[in-house]
Amino acid sequence: MLDEFVEHKKEILSVIENIEDLSKNDAGIGDGLLAMVRKRLVTNSFNLVVLGQFKRGKTTLINSLIGKEVLPSSVVQLTSIVTILRFSQEIRCIIFMEDGSEREISVEELPRYVTEKENPGNVRRVRCAIIEYPSPFLEAGMMLVDTPGVGSTFLHNTETTYGFLDHLDAALFLMSADVPISQVEKELLDTIKDSTQKIFFVLNKIDNLTSNEMEEIVAFNKQVLEEMGFAVHKIWPISAREALKAKIINNDVQLLQSGLL
Repeated sequence: MLDEFVEHKKEILSVIENIEDLSKNDAGIGDGLLAMVRKRLVTNSFNLVVLGQFKRGKTTLINSLIGKEVLPSSVVQLTSIVTILRFSQEIRCIIFMEDGSEREISVEELPRYVTEKENPGNVRRVRCAIIEYPSPFLEAGMMLVDTPGVGSTFLHNTETTYGFLDHLDAALFLMSADVPISQVEKELLDTIKDSTQKIFFVLNKIDNLTSNEMEEIVAFNKQVLEEMGFAVHKIWPISAREALKAKIINNDVQLLQSGLL
């Protein structure tokens, strides 16, 4: 399998080189996209984009996967800027501005740039934020991408999320156990159909349900997704909040019960 992957990677890199040679006289045609694809192939990195409607627990899920409250979360819709976590031996936080400049800040300063509360309407003109973090979960090259929730009070949050879909390699689509899948969620799923078929469906907040209730909502959502044309092998039930608590206090039983494993 590894040899096959390496061979495919060589073939794709060769195709990119040929396209670049052919387009040398047509400056700007796909240059940025080709460079991005080449870099991700060479570094074995890919974007796992966490998507969903607002207040589904996307940020809490990412924090639980990392095992620490790295990203800011709140009881009201909070994330307003695409925030990317990637592996590094040292903790760094870099803010990329819309004017092309960038600045390095502390992780504690992150809410000033990526939250609706402290950067309303993106008045600071932030393009995205990247956090480098020494998490084993990220070490193989996965970049976890936190996106603003769609369908929130703020239209620009939905627009920001839709604008990032071109950079999606695989998606983790987060639903909530306390409500059936909504029309807003269906519209987002319809949009990403053409971007990737690599979608993991996750049902969060299962700690609010009995086992029978959980089975009922899983079955309903699975039926809706299959009617939309998705091949749903499984919907993963979890409690991101309980998983994060378990990792912080190092409670293996609580972590197992959260479903995150």
